Amino acid sequence: MAKERLQTQSLSKQLQIYKNGNFGELAFHALDVSLLKDMARLDEFYTTITETNEPSIMDQNNRDILDKINHYRLGKNEELTIITQDELDFLSTTKGKFIPSLKKKIKSHAVHTQNFLNHIP
Repeated sequence: MAKERLQTQSLSKQLQIYKNGNFGELAFHALDVSLLKDMARLDEFYTTITETNEPSIMDQNNRDILDKINHYRLGKNEELTIITQDELDFLSTTKGKFIPSLKKKIKSHAVHTQNFLNHIP
């Protein structure tokens, strides 16, 4: 979906250039180069997310790229992100650690189990 969004934005810009009467090949070429660069960045993001999703100790380089992914927006003035904050938290969790929301659920379950066991004679 993100790649399609980038392609649509690039085509819209090309159409705008055409409507304005600027038929220069250089402008179209610059948009194509920019699109290819952005598509390569999305491929890098996908690879990083896939690698980080595997259970292992996180590479610092992947953490840096995850931060870039978190701040990346599709187009100017857009709120559409590649990953949500919760997804970033899950992907950034180091091996053997829990994110706060999951830790809270586990503690709640333990308390509930203890209360249940206290009622058994």
